[in-house]
Amino acid sequence: MPILKKTGSVLLGVILLAVIFLAKDGDVQSLLRDLGLSGNSQGSAASGSAPTGTAAPATEANTLAGKLTPFITCLNRVDVAMRNNYEPYSRSFPAAFNGGTIYHRSFKIAPYEVDNRFTKDCASGLVAASKTAPANSELDGSAVRYADALTALVPLLNQTDDYLNQQNYRDDGWRRMREDLHPKLTASFATFFEASDRMRVAVEAANLVVAEQRLNDIEKRDGRAYRWHELNVMHRARLSFDRTEQAVRNGKVETAEVEAAEQSFSQALDGARAYMAANPTVTTALGNKPVLFYIESKAVDFLTALKTLRRDTAGGDTRKLGPDLNRITESFNSLVDDYNLRVKNGQ
Repeated sequence: MPILKKTGSVLLGVILLAVIFLAKDGDVQSLLRDLGLSGNSQGSAASGSAPTGTAAPATEANTLAGKLTPFITCLNRVDVAMRNNYEPYSRSFPAAFNGGTIYHRSFKIAPYEVDNRFTKDCASGLVAASKTAPANSELDGSAVRYADALTALVPLLNQTDDYLNQQNYRDDGWRRMREDLHPKLTASFATFFEASDRMRVAVEAANLVVAEQRLNDIEKRDGRAYRWHELNVMHRARLSFDRTEQAVRNGKVETAEVEAAEQSFSQALDGARAYMAANPTVTTALGNKPVLFYIESKAVDFLTALKTLRRDTAGGDTRKLGPDLNRITESFNSLVDDYNLRVKNGQ
């Protein structure tokens, strides 16, 4: 299952998001097979390779995970890029109208994107997913709102990029940008970010349900072997991130909550490391080293970031809160990116 990334702070006064983590796209069934939730991988992996058996029946978690994959892909690929691209644009305008520096370069999702393919695939994928089971009014409604907002925004992005790349402001003294493109972009981005925030909340809630269900499924079938530990580490990382973010909201530090968030993730990582130490030669049914062994260093980085914030905010001190939160976000996203990529590649 692809894991949802966190976003960073943007300049619209919407919710706290930074360069965060979301999922890579990929074949849903291969992702589920790798996690042992569908296909023919079954049995304990306490030592040696994981044995194979009969196909596992589809579960509610698998169905919801399949529905969520286009959402997570869209948020990880398109949404994070949109927010990152908006930041230099917002620093450029309207200041550039009066001679300020133009920091903006492009609204492309990626340099190699052609004909807005990523954004088009994102919008169409969300609309299609909103019509699939299981029905969820909040999730489905958020998908349609996001797709509509994104579709409306894209033509303005293209026109603005063309205007700036061709330096048309040298001909009209910024008139079109000032009177037409910038006001429309500002309003459209506000609508888009609102839709993004609502969809992210809906996806995050559903994603946590999937993780809980999958942990239960895996433990019932395989026990607490590598599949359980790797998903538990990722699930606890997400919960600890959210709990820490809540504990320092509005510039006030709830020390007990910060400590509890750190302890929760530390326990999950300690359990995973104990398993790895006791089963150093375990392999998956495909003969690969489990993902768990590869993400350990990233997980340690995230734990270190949690510890740093806890130490720096001891006694309610908030002087280093901003940089510490950025470090937590970056390390969490790095962990998620690493996990998603390895799961996608079938490791």
